[in-house]
Amino acid sequence: MTSYDADMQLGYYDVSAAVLSADGVPLAELIGERGAASVDDMLGPPPDDGWRLIAGDLDDFSGEPPALAAPWSSPRSNGWMVISVWRLNGEWHASILGDNRPLRPSRARRRAGLALAWPAPVMSATVGTVPQLQVRLTNNSEHAWQNDGGDYDHVTVRLLGADGKPLPETLRAAWSGDMIGTAARLHLLPTLLPGSSVDLTPAWEAASIPSLPPGDYGLVAELSDLQLHCEPGAAQLRLR
Repeated sequence: MTSYDADMQLGYYDVSAAVLSADGVPLAELIGERGAASVDDMLGPPPDDGWRLIAGDLDDFSGEPPALAAPWSSPRSNGWMVISVWRLNGEWHASILGDNRPLRPSRARRRAGLALAWPAPVMSATVGTVPQLQVRLTNNSEHAWQNDGGDYDHVTVRLLGADGKPLPETLRAAWSGDMIGTAARLHLLPTLLPGSSVDLTPAWEAASIPSLPPGDYGLVAELSDLQLHCEPGAAQLRLR
């Protein structure tokens, strides 16, 4: 069993070094014989042993869906098999989460020293138009930030009410960035020397932004690949 001395990103999930380094158990111990038998073997036999919980809770389904992982020797894998599991009519079921990207340092480690910020505390736009927003990514560390080849400049933006609370469902559903074609516009984040910055533009399509009523809206931005957020409440969008 490989020993890890730092947290890593396995597929979508950030996993602690302790969990990755654990011996694990047979899959049937976690989700029963029928659940274990539900794992598809089209990519090769799933591991018999070495399984551990990497996300969610097998006893409480109110939060993140449970995910399990085990070391796996397969030419189509990154050395691990990751599955999502759920219960239906009292029986466990599993689905493979295919991802052959190699293990990487966790998002928390990769974003260390970086800050995402709005250029101004208040930005203005006209009702019925597409706000031309930008956020600034800055390296506040004493070392150059190097992209490991997998972090892109995709930024999402969410609006809040002026009080900082989520918008009513009717408005929240309306502000739903049209991500069609976004992948073609993404670029790898550049190397950032200490103190340097790069401006990033959220990918919104005009057709996806309805006529929100005039008012002041809180702005929340996230750099998706690093799960790096702007400071909550740091900026507002003023529609007039």
